Amino acid sequence: MAEDRTQARAATMAKVPAFEQLFEQEHVMTERILDCGRAIVRQLREVERGQQIPNELHTAMGILVYLNDNFADQVHLAAEEAAIPIAIARGMRARDAEWVYRDHNQGRAYAKAIDIAWERINAEDNIDLPHAIDDFARCTEGLVNMFEYHAEREDHWLFPEMAKYLSEADDDLVMHVITQIGPQDVSPYIQLVGTMEQSLGLPTPTDA
Repeated sequence: MAEDRTQARAATMAKVPAFEQLFEQEHVMTERILDCGRAIVRQLREVERGQQIPNELHTAMGILVYLNDNFADQVHLAAEEAAIPIAIARGMRARDAEWVYRDHNQGRAYAKAIDIAWERINAEDNIDLPHAIDDFARCTEGLVNMFEYHAEREDHWLFPEMAKYLSEADDDLVMHVITQIGPQDVSPYIQLVGTMEQSLGLPTPTDA
């Protein structure tokens, strides 16, 4: 039985597991969101103290907040966290995945801080506005910096490590579980990313 499972895992490793392909595809969209985050930070720092945020930049900021709360956390992070325990059950060391949860929680903390700064920006309090803008920019920069290296670490280490312990049947099970998380159709989120890019003057991939 152990030999059969080892062979099954080897077969899974010979091809890129479906769960790994899915998460890495989502990371491509995440890269676009993070690029938008960097552009938002750059453009916010060009807003002179006492000036209102330009309409297009304001739109992009609102979309970023929406995607943080409704895609990044509820769809992508939740799916990764649902897949990891299956690999642990199959023998991967739990401690090897602990950093993932820490990073995710750090990202959630940044996103919550961004939410609060966004509320302050829209409170029409001209005294607080420049401080709220600064907080939005600093928290967004922290989120972008953290998730850029986090996604790379997952792609190059976590997902291949998980695949060592998952059989093809496990891969199918993981895919069944994670595709039940969040909306079945993510095209509205992809469209929102495109709108955010356009609002910031960034190129939108033609195949997006």
